[in-house]
Amino acid sequence: MKLRISVIFCIVAACAAGLVGCKQDEKSSAAPDQTASALPATPEPAVITGQIFLVTTDRQNVVLGDEKIALVNVDEARKYFNSKAAEWSNTMAVAQANLDRAASNYHALYREGLDKYAAAKKIHEHTMATADPGSQAWQDASAWSAKLADKIKALHQLKLESDARQQLEDAEAKQAQAWELINWPAAAYFYPSLDTTTSDSEGRFKFSVANPVGNLAVMAKASHKINGETENAWWLESFFFKGQKAEIILSNENENGLGVWYYFEKPMQDFFMQYHKIMESGAEDRKHADFEESLGNPGDGS
Repeated sequence: MKLRISVIFCIVAACAAGLVGCKQDEKSSAAPDQTASALPATPEPAVITGQIFLVTTDRQNVVLGDEKIALVNVDEARKYFNSKAAEWSNTMAVAQANLDRAASNYHALYREGLDKYAAAKKIHEHTMATADPGSQAWQDASAWSAKLADKIKALHQLKLESDARQQLEDAEAKQAQAWELINWPAAAYFYPSLDTTTSDSEGRFKFSVANPVGNLAVMAKASHKINGETENAWWLESFFFKGQKAEIILSNENENGLGVWYYFEKPMQDFFMQYHKIMESGAEDRKHADFEESLGNPGDGS
C-alpha cells in the first residue's frame, strides 16, 4: 500500500513539473513577439523638391528639363574639392604652359618679314606727316605706305591660315575645356553626392533621402541658349536642412559664377583666382596683338 502511494505521488509530481515547464515555454515563446512590437518604426525619408529655370532679358522663363542635379553635403564637397586642388592646379599649369608655347610659336611665324614691312611703313608714314600734302614726296610716301600695308595684310593672312595658328586655337580650347570641367563640374559625374536625379519637362526635380541633416547643397550645370547664344550655368546652392521637407529654386538669382575655386583653402584659392584673371586678360591681349599686327604694329606678342 505504501508503495502504491509513493508511485502515485511521483507521477503527480512529474505531471506538476511538466505543467510548470509548459508555462515557462509559453512565456519564452511569447517574448520575441513582445520585443518585435517594441522596435521603433523606420523613419520616413526626407523629401527635397525644387525647380531649375532661367529668365531671359525679355523676362521669358526658360525651364531646364532633362538636366542632371545632385544633392551634396557641403562639408564633404569642400573636402573633396581641396583634396583635388593640387592635381587640378597642376593640370591648369600644364595647360597654361602649352598655351604660352603655342602663342610664342605663332608670334614668331613670319616675324622677320612682318617687322621689316612694319618698319618701312613707319618711315613712309613719317614722311607723310612732315611733307607738304600734295607734294611729290607725300604722294610717293603714301603710295609706298599703301603697298606695304597690303604686304602686311597678305602675310598676316598666311599666318592666320597656318598650322601654328591652329595649334594656338587648340591650346586655347583645351585650356578653356580643362577650366570648365574643373571649376564648374557637372552633377552627373560629381563623386561625393548623396543622390542624383533628373529634372522633368517643367524643370522640376525631387530627392528622397534618409536622414540628410546638416549643411546641404543642390548642384546643377546646364547649357542653354538665351538670345541666340549658348551659355553655361552652374549652381551650388547651399541650405541647412533640419526637417523633413525643403524646396530649392535654381535660377538666375542664385547662379554661381565663381565655381569650385571659391571653396579652396588658401593658397590654392589665390592660385585659381589669379589663374582666371590671367586666362581672361591673356585671351584679350592675344586678340588685340593680332589686330595690331594686321595693321603693321606687331608689338612684342605678349
